[in-house]
Amino acid sequence: MANKYPSRLATCRYCKKQDINRNKQIEGVDWISPSHNWYYHVKCYELKLEEDNRKAAKTLDAKMEEAEWKESAYYYLKNEMKIVIDYQRLDKEWQRLVAKGRTPKGIYFTLRYFYDIKHGDKTKSSGSIGIVDYVYEDATKYWIAREERESGILNKIEKLEQEKKQERIIKVGARPRSKKKAYSMVDDDD
Repeated sequence: MANKYPSRLATCRYCKKQDINRNKQIEGVDWISPSHNWYYHVKCYELKLEEDNRKAAKTLDAKMEEAEWKESAYYYLKNEMKIVIDYQRLDKEWQRLVAKGRTPKGIYFTLRYFYDIKHGDKTKSSGSIGIVDYVYEDATKYWIAREERESGILNKIEKLEQEKKQERIIKVGARPRSKKKAYSMVDDDD
């Protein structure tokens, strides 16, 4: 009996070539269908998986880096600048700035520029980082110029931040025992 579908050609979703013949080629050897009506050459599918893994790893690294810079910004504002932080507002501002294309590292260095270099008024901060929008470009120019003058200054500051982070971790992990006096509920007068 003649095959009703003499040539069932499918297009590879990765390389876009329409040369997968599902009647003549072997599934799992020549082509693969990981989902209904999604066809790939086996080699193309392996390349796609590798590419997806690289993208996922890059995204994870970026999120971890963002979390580190955000934590550094919190610490800087709270402990060094003694600003009372409105965490909810700061988080919203941070997300808005990142969505706008500002880098987490850039946000941190903009805060350092505004408060340390320009001696900005911390009482006007309202517990957040709204000023970053207004001084980000100036801060970027400043740090680029300073990096050109003092080669490696940004790396030095980053290393200092890492050392501070290690100190914070050590301080949290090694808390001294309390020297509070213990009280007894038993009456000693008897």
